[in-house]
Amino acid sequence: MVARAGLHNVCSLVCQLDGRLDMDRLRERVKLATRIMPELRWQLARRRALWPTWRPASSVEVAVSRHEVDRVLPGVMDLLAKPLEQLWSVDVLSCGDQDALVFRWFHSLTDARGAARFVKWLGGSDETAPDAEARFRTSDRLLN
Repeated sequence: MVARAGLHNVCSLVCQLDGRLDMDRLRERVKLATRIMPELRWQLARRRALWPTWRPASSVEVAVSRHEVDRVLPGVMDLLAKPLEQLWSVDVLSCGDQDALVFRWFHSLTDARGAARFVKWLGGSDETAPDAEARFRTSDRLLN
């Protein structure tokens, strides 16, 4: 499914929540994130040469959408089959009195550990960006 849709290198993190998200607060957190974390504003730009280059945009509008679904898993699968128009996106799937947050990103933005840190930051109350060392921390451990 992913290969047929042309979604190579698109990663996703789905967080099932106990209850409903405050969408206004989530939108404000996403807006704040794009303002204080420059790496969230990167975009691929075409040059005259064949190779695209990364460049920071002065601002980025990331739509945070809520989708009402009958069941979460089919809703997630439908969402994951859609092309990712930007470097990353945040969607919320609502099923009854529970929400699921779906964070999708191109792998060049971060790995799964960085995505988990970002989603944790979205749910927090810190008004400043984590320092660069925390955002780009790597592990010396070997993967098993």
